Amino acid sequence: MELLSALAADFGDRYGDSHENESPTSAALRSKLFLLAWFGDQAVGCVHLSTHDDDSAQISEFYVAPQFRGRGIGRELLRTLDAHARDMGVATLVCETGARQPEAEALFEHSGYARADRPRAAANDSGCTRFSKILDLPGKD
Repeated sequence: MELLSALAADFGDRYGDSHENESPTSAALRSKLFLLAWFGDQAVGCVHLSTHDDDSAQISEFYVAPQFRGRGIGRELLRTLDAHARDMGVATLVCETGARQPEAEALFEHSGYARADRPRAAANDSGCTRFSKILDLPGKD
């Protein structure tokens, strides 16, 4: 789980040691879907999906190693995740990014995700932006 350790270190660099968050490793182990991007025999990116309720799912632990950024790996991971979620019957995908992750915000917006209202309990945390995307499910009009 080298990528998840790198993700945790990246969060620490961006937000400091005071950034309270669940361990990426424990979150990824509970996921419904965990994808890896490979470059040769090296895992260079990851993302996981966990269900929220009957028809929505949460994207998290989305990471591409710094030396592999800018090559479309994040876009491909997200495109693949969207397709798998659709096949699983997920109608809505949601995710949150921190204020110190402008590249993640740009990727989600460019990939058809819209900024969304945050739950009232989280509204006081101005450091996060919530995104959502409604998927076109097969057989639904």
